[in-house]
Amino acid sequence: KTGVAMYGLKELIGEDSLNSALREFKNAYAFKSSGPFAGANDLYRYLQKHTPDSLQYYLTDTWQKVTLYDNKINSATVKPTGNKDEYQVDLKVNIDKTWLDDKGEDVPALKMNDYIDIGVFGKDTKNKDGSRRANFAYLKRYKFTRGVHELTFIVKGKPKSVAIDPLGYLIDRNPNDNLKNLE
Repeated sequence: KTGVAMYGLKELIGEDSLNSALREFKNAYAFKSSGPFAGANDLYRYLQKHTPDSLQYYLTDTWQKVTLYDNKINSATVKPTGNKDEYQVDLKVNIDKTWLDDKGEDVPALKMNDYIDIGVFGKDTKNKDGSRRANFAYLKRYKFTRGVHELTFIVKGKPKSVAIDPLGYLIDRNPNDNLKNLE
């Protein structure tokens, strides 16, 4: 969970801000020969300091709570716009987030207003070694509340698939329904 949380935090606040927080934490606690020694709560305080107010929810969700998403693509269609190599993607998604309480019961995040990426994969590219690499035709971060949302956007190149949280910053109950093939 920590790896996913730190990776997601880096994408939200930026690598420089995360590195500053980690550097300050290290400078405060490195090479101490006597206590108090650093713990997770100490690191959390440094991360809080470098996280804007608008993103504090992410720290709370990943460090203080057990947070699970249940995002799903309900439908996705693609059609040519009439312009050369340009396509319109219509997407209908359901966004949901819950926290687990101390008894393991779901608590709906009714006032959820989270940043979540939507990505469209285009034609794969090849690396120098000849291996295939996924290529985004579109990648944008949206702010979502709970419920159903409809999105429409234009992409260059024929899209292969569309995804919610395509880079895996969130812990989703069923990540298999976050991707829809468009071919």
